[in-house]
Amino acid sequence: MRTVPMIQEQLDELRQKVENIQQNLEHRTRERNKAKVEAERLKKERDAYARKAEESERRAKDAMKEAGSLRRLLYPWRYELPDVVDLSRSKMSRHGGRCWLHVTIEGHNGYVTKSISSSEEAMYERGVITKEQLIAKHFTDEIDRACCRRWLGMKGATLERELQKAMGTLFHQLPQILFPHKLFTAPGGSREGENFNLRHKSRDEILREMIDEGYNIKLS
Repeated sequence: MRTVPMIQEQLDELRQKVENIQQNLEHRTRERNKAKVEAERLKKERDAYARKAEESERRAKDAMKEAGSLRRLLYPWRYELPDVVDLSRSKMSRHGGRCWLHVTIEGHNGYVTKSISSSEEAMYERGVITKEQLIAKHFTDEIDRACCRRWLGMKGATLERELQKAMGTLFHQLPQILFPHKLFTAPGGSREGENFNLRHKSRDEILREMIDEGYNIKLS
């Protein structure tokens, strides 16, 4: 009878199909295992690169901070503020999505507060600029006026000492503007352009502001 051979043929065909499926499964398993090994290798390589990048970034930050420390030693006047600013009580805070400088300045009740830009905040965090430089940039007017108010009540040696102190700070130009004779005793060489976006007003501008505030000053 033909029935038995037909069944045998079907069985052989099914066995072949099963064998093909098994071979395909084994092939895919090998490919999957190879892919897993390659993925693991790439992950380790990626992690190694990430560690190297972190280490490079750390070294760059350390180098930047070291460079900043050296600059402070070489050019101390770029980082000092007149003592009309109480740096120990001045602080920075962050709220409302912005960074704020709260500065205590002689002649003002409480803090004088201003915001700084996100780029300035980033530069401060990286150690590119200092808190003193940021205060000098944003509070130039307030510091100028505080110095003037203090100096107007001084004479002789006392005034001379105060002016000398100011000339060793970020505001070294201010005594020279208000007291032209200081130009002859100022340290040699130009410091122009060394300050971080710091602009001082002319002598007449400062004196006119003082007159507007009620001080008895004559322009000369």
